[in-house]
Amino acid sequence: MRLSDLQALTLQYCDFMHPMAENLQQLSQLTNLEYVDLAYQCGTVDILTQAAGAWRSLPIFQLYLAPGSGSLSSSTIEQLGTLTKLTGLTISMRDDQQHCGCTPREFAGVLCKLSNLEQLRLSGCRFRTDPGPVTANQLDPIYDA
Repeated sequence: MRLSDLQALTLQYCDFMHPMAENLQQLSQLTNLEYVDLAYQCGTVDILTQAAGAWRSLPIFQLYLAPGSGSLSSSTIEQLGTLTKLTGLTISMRDDQQHCGCTPREFAGVLCKLSNLEQLRLSGCRFRTDPGPVTANQLDPIYDA
């Protein structure tokens, strides 16, 4: 079997593995790749922020985010909305000082874009304070479906 024939790929990252965006983008050259399962465990949020920009170039069906330290950035949360094939999402925050980088409303806006999502697991996720009710005209364009 040649690597170019690869159809499914599972990658799990820890602190010593740095999945930079350019490394992940190289995987998009595998033209037969149909299914990607990514798991980020025990890394810092900096690793996630750097990798998130390349997620849209891959057919990601499952994504597991469990940063060991720091809070998720709003840009990382925004990138989730680009994963049109995503069927499973797990976000597990381990520290009481961590948060998910957005308000509940913003997170819901991202989830609305994930039409194939079948499983959502949130553990220890804290969100930024929601500023209150808004009308459809006031929605942030980043999260507007």
